[in-house]
Amino acid sequence: MPSSSETNNTAEYTALLLGTRAAADHGTTTLRVEGDSTLVIQQVRGIFATRSVTLRHLRDQVKLELARVGRFSLHHIDRQANAHADRLANRALDLRRTVSECGVHPDGNGCTPTAIDDRPLAPTQQPPDAPPPPPAADIEMEDPDDEDLADIDDGEVYAAMRVGPNATPQRRRRGRSGTAKKHRRQRPPRVTRHHREHRLDEALDDLHAVERSTPSDRTTVRRARRRVGRVNSAIEQQRLRHRFDTDEKACVTDILAKACATREAARTTASGGDPPAGPATPAAGSADDGTCPILGEELWRFFDSVNTPRQEFAPDAPVGAAFRSALARLPAATSCKELLTAAPSAGEVEDQLQHVRGASSPGLDGVGYDVYQHFAAQLLPALTAAFKACWTAKRVPQSWKLGVVRLLHKKGAREDPANWRPICLQQAIYKLYTGLLARRLVRWLDANDRHAPGQKGFRAVNGCGEHNFLAATLVDQARRKRRTLFEVWYDFRNAFGSVPFALLWDALARLGVPDDYVTMCKGLYESAAFVVGNAIDGTTDPIALRVGVFQGCPLSPQLFNAAISPLLFALQRLPATGVQLSGDDCPGASAYADDLKIFSGTEDGIKRQHALVADFLRWTGMAANPNKCCTMSVQRDGRGVLKTDDLQLDLAGTPIPALSMSASYTYLGIGDGFDHVRRRVELAPALKQLKDDATTLLQSGLAPWQVVKAVKTYLYPRVEYALRHLRPFQQQLEGFDRHLARGLRHLLRLPGNATAECFYAPLYNHTKKMVAVVDLAVAFEEQASDDPESSALARIAAHKRAKYAGVKRHLERQGWKVHLSALVYGSLGAVPAGNHKVLTEHLGLLKRDAKRLDRQLSVACIQSSRRIWNLHCSQHRARQHQAPGGSRAAETGGTPPRTGRR
Repeated sequence: MPSSSETNNTAEYTALLLGTRAAADHGTTTLRVEGDSTLVIQQVRGIFATRSVTLRHLRDQVKLELARVGRFSLHHIDRQANAHADRLANRALDLRRTVSECGVHPDGNGCTPTAIDDRPLAPTQQPPDAPPPPPAADIEMEDPDDEDLADIDDGEVYAAMRVGPNATPQRRRRGRSGTAKKHRRQRPPRVTRHHREHRLDEALDDLHAVERSTPSDRTTVRRARRRVGRVNSAIEQQRLRHRFDTDEKACVTDILAKACATREAARTTASGGDPPAGPATPAAGSADDGTCPILGEELWRFFDSVNTPRQEFAPDAPVGAAFRSALARLPAATSCKELLTAAPSAGEVEDQLQHVRGASSPGLDGVGYDVYQHFAAQLLPALTAAFKACWTAKRVPQSWKLGVVRLLHKKGAREDPANWRPICLQQAIYKLYTGLLARRLVRWLDANDRHAPGQKGFRAVNGCGEHNFLAATLVDQARRKRRTLFEVWYDFRNAFGSVPFALLWDALARLGVPDDYVTMCKGLYESAAFVVGNAIDGTTDPIALRVGVFQGCPLSPQLFNAAISPLLFALQRLPATGVQLSGDDCPGASAYADDLKIFSGTEDGIKRQHALVADFLRWTGMAANPNKCCTMSVQRDGRGVLKTDDLQLDLAGTPIPALSMSASYTYLGIGDGFDHVRRRVELAPALKQLKDDATTLLQSGLAPWQVVKAVKTYLYPRVEYALRHLRPFQQQLEGFDRHLARGLRHLLRLPGNATAECFYAPLYNHTKKMVAVVDLAVAFEEQASDDPESSALARIAAHKRAKYAGVKRHLERQGWKVHLSALVYGSLGAVPAGNHKVLTEHLGLLKRDAKRLDRQLSVACIQSSRRIWNLHCSQHRARQHQAPGGSRAAETGGTPPRTGRR
């Protein structure tokens, strides 16, 4: 039995594994297993899944040992009936170590010692020649829980999906579990809701009675109508708050959208214009069902032309010599070859099932991730066998390669198909398989350092933040050191949808990806097709995919990064280009997926970089939109005054517009330009919108705690990214702060002098049910105390703990784990040692930040109590003259040595 350092489930699994292994070693052919853990029994049966890698490792070991036995049955018993195991568990807890004991031989004589291997097995490694479990193994599951076994298909047999030029498959509805609906119990109505409905009936009856008895008494009639209105308002408010509890995001989105529509209508009326009408431009905040107002036949012609390659890609063309040379100079990829050669294991499939998001939209079959996750334990063997078959055959079923495209409006006229972004919704089983391929490819790229330099898109880093910081650094350095700077921003036309297939496979091969993996990727796109599902007249005919990658496939981002990597590697190797930021750092390009930016400190360098980009576009057949590209030139004349200059660059004969010194180019959501004043005022519209939305939430009728949570969850993140890279005026931030603090104080009925820091504190950890209650206090130190427990700092800390004891008990009764502590500082600079623990453990600060904050608060306390400090210094000097050989407390001026004075 494991000791107290292990979890209960680990202890149950360890005991079960010891017993089953001992039975198999003794040659047992029939085994009856009894256990008091329902979770462990159901996981071994295959009904429940587990997220813990340790428990999954133990579960697989138990299954292997049970397969050695041959015939076994699993039974759940009550804990009281398992007295021997309960006694053994209590003994292990008392001894604080792992012990094992046999029920038949308590003294250990006559037993074969059985040990388990604590080292976790590699979940992705499985011997290829390992024999399968014996087919004769008979698993008896007595006392099954029928309500836990859901009917997967309700007896419906799905016919084979026809795919062809004359077949127009319709997307199925999302799959649901019929048994789950059958066993779902209807929740009884709330008491408050029933009481309000009863009050509404009484108010309506009184109104009808008043209107019949005294219709001429208008005062009484108005009073009765106001009562009905108040009850209706209370019911609507209760429904709104209940919706926030059930669907928080949709509730807040609808509240803000309605308020935005009201403001737009009022602004239009005040300006004397008519609101926009017609389906082409729906009003802000109106219900948009997502239907594209374009006929299916027109969409079919548009996407058929878009999915036709502009030219045939020639990997050995002379114009691509620089890109082939850049890839050829890469070192050999020798690490982690097994990631792209070994077939997926059951552990990888289970990890992928738990990694995906269950709310993702399903494909044509209507089966989403949530269905696979709900029946993960039952479907895991079938999914593993299917994925291994696809890996071995290096292709997937044809029905997996038919996706349904949903068009999302970007901007501009809604009647133009080019203003809609195609998002491909594919079957969940296809995305599970390609997700496995993508995760393995990413791990292989990381191990072999094959990521393109400057490419931050679709990687586990803060790519947007790093690129925007680099952009601000380039401009600040050019302004501060009075250097020249040349930049070019590129906008690729339909970047993901115009990548040639041959470029994908050629780039993967030159990066060192094994041929078998490249063949598997080819099999995903052979005879692939899609249909547009949200046309105004229904689903279109299938459209063959002859170029580009699926937008929505987990593997597509990594394939696109591989296709664009030859350009980035070639730009890195281009000599005498880039901007020298430090001794070894001289970047020349930054990319976030298809958002490319090049920069150099010389005009000749930027022109050679631009020529390389143009050669890449000619080599691959991809195209850029010159009107959406931009150049910037920062130069100075002989007197050091900035001058505007046009680089006169072009793409396919079309000139690229130049950026003036006072303008900016929107790059990764932030204005990028030389004018620092524009970067300061750029956040003003966002703060104005944020202030209006905060007012809407304050007046929405939500509960006060719901308003605070909505503000922290849906308003603050909208400006957090911009605040990291922009430098707004302090007046703008203070105006928003005062507006929000004033509204929240009024909503929460707080006094005007109440602190506003709680409005910006992070939300509680609702998942772990943990909350930290910390109060800051300053103790008045008049003289030293030999007993640290009775010092002023200790007394005020005890006072704060007693003050919040009631709050702690209230939260603990609701199941919260409360950390109650106090940050105490002395008026003479004394700092208890426990402050550092509060800052690091309870508030989660880094040690470096905790030390800095602790020092700043101590200094602030001394400065705010300057007169106390002066009096202390004068008393200290007087004691030194009067008692030079006195006690240590008199010599140090009254600060006990245990307080850690600074």
